[in-house]
Amino acid sequence: QNEVKERRAIVSGLENIQVQMTEEVLPLEAVTPLEAVTPLKNTPHLFVLKGNSEKDLQEQILVLEKEVLPLGAVTPLGEIARQFYKEVEKEVLPLEAVTPLYHLILIAKNKKELTQEIHFFQKNITRAFSKNQILKTPRGSYFTPNPLGKKGKVAFVYPGSSTAYTGLGRDLFQLFPELHRHFEKMLPNLDEYIWSDYLFPKKITAADADPNIYENAIAMMSTGVFFSTAFTYVLREIFGVKPELAFGYSMGECSSMWYALGVWSSDEAKEFQESPIFKNRFAGDLELLAEHWNISTAEAKERWVSLVLLAPRAKVEALIEGKDKVYLTFVNTENEVVISGDKNNCLAIAEALGCQTITIPFQNVIHHDFCKKEEAGLLKMHRFSLDKNSKIDFYSSISQDKIKLDSQEIAKNSTAVCCQKVDFPKTVNTLFEKEARIFIELGANATCTGWIKNILKDKEHLAVSMNQKGKSDAQALLEVLAQLVSHGVAVDLSALYPKAKKEDNKRHFMKKIKLGGARIFDAILNDKNKDFFKNIKRKEAPLVLEMELESA
Repeated sequence: QNEVKERRAIVSGLENIQVQMTEEVLPLEAVTPLEAVTPLKNTPHLFVLKGNSEKDLQEQILVLEKEVLPLGAVTPLGEIARQFYKEVEKEVLPLEAVTPLYHLILIAKNKKELTQEIHFFQKNITRAFSKNQILKTPRGSYFTPNPLGKKGKVAFVYPGSSTAYTGLGRDLFQLFPELHRHFEKMLPNLDEYIWSDYLFPKKITAADADPNIYENAIAMMSTGVFFSTAFTYVLREIFGVKPELAFGYSMGECSSMWYALGVWSSDEAKEFQESPIFKNRFAGDLELLAEHWNISTAEAKERWVSLVLLAPRAKVEALIEGKDKVYLTFVNTENEVVISGDKNNCLAIAEALGCQTITIPFQNVIHHDFCKKEEAGLLKMHRFSLDKNSKIDFYSSISQDKIKLDSQEIAKNSTAVCCQKVDFPKTVNTLFEKEARIFIELGANATCTGWIKNILKDKEHLAVSMNQKGKSDAQALLEVLAQLVSHGVAVDLSALYPKAKKEDNKRHFMKKIKLGGARIFDAILNDKNKDFFKNIKRKEAPLVLEMELESA
C-alpha cells in the first residue's frame, strides 16, 4: 500500500525555519525504469572501428585519436564508444561486396589506456595486413585481417562438469540483472543449482578454508550445467549470437548443451539431482567400482585415481595395453590424456613415461565400459520430452554425426557417452570437417578452448571462451565480443551502448550548488520563497570566531 512520508530539512542560516515536503513512496512493482541501463557499468569500454581497407582503418583510428587526445577533450569515453557504434550500426554493405568489411575493436577503461591501444594499432596495423597477422593486446583489443565469419559456421562448445571453481560467475548477475528474472521463473530455488556455499563461501576469517566442491559430485555437475546455461543466455539472448552447430565434452554433451540451448526443460534437472548414480554409484562411495572389482567401498576409494599425463597418446596406449585395472579415460589432445584405475598401476605408467603428471582432485568412474551396468538408470536420467524447434545441428562424439532430435536417440547417445572414453580431438576434427570455424566455449575456465587451439593449430579457426579463471566476467565477455565482431560474426552490441536516460521532470529539493558566486541563501530559494522569508533575520556568527579570523 502506498504511504506518504513527511520529510523535514533544515537549511544552514535558517535554523528556526523548517521546510516541509512530502514524498510519495511507490510500491516496488509500480516503479518502471525510464530506459534500459547498461549491464556493464564501471567496466572497460568497447570501441568498434570499421573499414574496407587498411587506409579506412587508419583514418578511423585518427578520428578516434582526435576525440580523445586533446587536452580539453571532455566527452566521456562511454559516449565516444557509443558514437562509433552508431556509425557501425548504420553500415550496410551489399552481400555480394568483393572486399570484406574489417572491424578493429579497442578495449580500454580510461583515456590513458585508450591512448596506448590507439598507438599500438597505429604502429602495427600495416604489418597485420602485409603479413596476414592477428593483432591482440593484453587488454583484449583485437583485429584480424582474415575474418572467418563468412568462411564457416559458429559452433557452441560445452565443457565437462569438473571445471567449476570458487568465484565462478561472481559478477554475472550484477552485470545482467535480467538473469535473475529469467532463471527464477524456471527455478524457484535458484541456489539448488548454483550451490553458492561452494562458489561464494561465507567465511569468518580469511584463513578459513573454502569448502571443496569436488567432494560433492551433484553440486559440481549442477553448477557446471547451470553456468553453461547462463553464459548461453547472455550470448544468445542479449548479444544475439546464433550457433549453427553444438557439441560437448563429457557431461557437456550428455546434459549441458541440451539444457543450455532449450531442448530440455529445467524441470527435468531434478531427475539427475535425485538419482543415486552420480551420488554414490559413479562418485561418492564408488559403489559401482567396488562391485566391479569385488572389494569394499573404502578400498575402492583408497585405490582409485585419475591422472592427467602430458605425454603422446600412442605411448600411453602402448603402456596401458595388458595392464590390469588401468583405463584410458580422456584424450584431450594428441599429447594430453587422462588415465584412471588402480593407483599403483597408474603411477607406474606415469613413472615409465617420465612426463608431467597431475592428479585429478576428485573421484569419478564415469566413461568406462563397466558403467553399462547402470544403463537403465542412465537412459531414464537422459530421456525427456523435447523442444524440437531448434535449428541447431547437435553432434555426437559416439557416431561423429548429427544427433536426431528424438528423446530416445538423445538418451541412448548420452548413455553411450557415459560408458566410453572421450576422444576430443576426433570430435573437434569432425566439426571442422562440417565447416565449423568459430568455436565458442560456454562454460567455466576455457579448458576446451585450449584443447581446440592445440588440435586445430595448423588450421584456420577461432576458439574463445566466455569464462576464464583470473579474469572478471566483464573482461572475458568483452574479449569474446571483440573477437567475434572482428571476425564478422553477427553480434548485437546494443546492450553495451544504452540510450541516454530521459531527464526526470519531477521537482527535487536537492540542488547542485557551485562554491563561490551567489550566496546559498539566494541560490536555494526561488522568488516566491525569497519574498516569504525576506523579513527573517539570519543568525550572526559568534564574536569569538570573528576575532580568530581577524587574528589569523
